[in-house]
Amino acid sequence: MEGRKQCGTFRLICRACDTKVFSKYENFSVYTENFETLAPYHEEQIILNQIAMKNSLSSLYDALQSASTFQDALNYITENGSRHSETPLKQYLQVSQDDAIQYNRIFKETQKISHKNNIHNVYRIGFYRIIPHQMQVAFQGLILPRQDFDGSIIYDGESEKQFNPLHVCIFPDKERTILLAFCKSKCVQYRSLLRTIRAMDDDDAAKALIALSINYSSNFYISDRSDIEKGTEEYKYLQHLAGDDGTYFTGFQMTAGISTSHLCNISKQCRINAMTENQPLYTQFHLIPNSFIEP
Repeated sequence: MEGRKQCGTFRLICRACDTKVFSKYENFSVYTENFETLAPYHEEQIILNQIAMKNSLSSLYDALQSASTFQDALNYITENGSRHSETPLKQYLQVSQDDAIQYNRIFKETQKISHKNNIHNVYRIGFYRIIPHQMQVAFQGLILPRQDFDGSIIYDGESEKQFNPLHVCIFPDKERTILLAFCKSKCVQYRSLLRTIRAMDDDDAAKALIALSINYSSNFYISDRSDIEKGTEEYKYLQHLAGDDGTYFTGFQMTAGISTSHLCNISKQCRINAMTENQPLYTQFHLIPNSFIEP
């Protein structure tokens, strides 16, 4: 899986299988003005299920990679007799393993759904908007926001019943950008969060989705054209949003050679940071640079 530069590109799937399994949602012509109206029906549900399947598979791979990284670190500590970091590493390993179990569960659910002849109302679109120009950010993935924009807890990080991801897509497409957020129809925990985003104008809604995406995932792409001057308030915000280690990636920086293990650590740190914030960082979405959402 290569994040940012090739957002949504999952390298462990052969091209033929990828084309066969995910062909409908990757055809951007399906995202019409009335896509949300038609969403409860079979063809649109197939598209949403394909997105959910790709997202869960990608997240499963990331979780397994993170678990492998933490396990290697624990093995190194054990072999070299340095045990001062053992406890936190064991905790991070357990989180990664638990995540992998949940993502695998979700993936298997999408597989079962894909074999049905008639799919209705499995997924509900919570936000859908077409921006009339191509933005400089791309994202596809599932996230688990801890709080809504008012600070109310919507996911405690432990309850399996609350482990119902929100699927978010930011699809730049030639002269437009598709913004999409959806979840299972029976899932109610995101109603307040999505209601707040729906009430926003296009610019704020786009910034809010970008902030959520960066805060909870590593699978995003930012165009080189949107490079931000270091030391500015916007740059510092992006650093904090992406992880307290201060790592901020653009498409250009991604080519500089970031190790897989480092990416796994950052991916996991993003979730840990987000889960421990007293005030969600994404509520400060107005600090997302305007260049991210401009043509």
